[in-house]
Amino acid sequence: MVMYIINISFLKANTTIHVSDIQGNLKFFYSAGSVELTGKQKRKRRIALSKLISLLLKKATFLGSKPIALHLKNVNFYKSLIVRKLKRNLYIKIIKIFDQTPYNGCRKKKLRRKKYTKKFK
Repeated sequence: MVMYIINISFLKANTTIHVSDIQGNLKFFYSAGSVELTGKQKRKRRIALSKLISLLLKKATFLGSKPIALHLKNVNFYKSLIVRKLKRNLYIKIIKIFDQTPYNGCRKKKLRRKKYTKKFK
């Protein structure tokens, strides 16, 4: 049975989509630059995502009804938007989310020690 992996990642200055088979052979790669977005436009996630997903669905006709593993990296609150758009046309079997933000938040600031002063009597 053939299964494909769609990897969507939000980088610091770009948005990318990779499609590969289960062995890791790359089938498609698109970035926000490949849909004529430049500079700060590449970081406007909603626009970049909608253009990239529509381009992917047009070009990758072989995905059809085959099962797909969806890997999301740093997508934060765009998870539901991505899944909703892809679920219309593709059969998503597994969703894995690789976020780089820790569960327990930021590290607390180091407490400063109070200076000890001798009291004279």
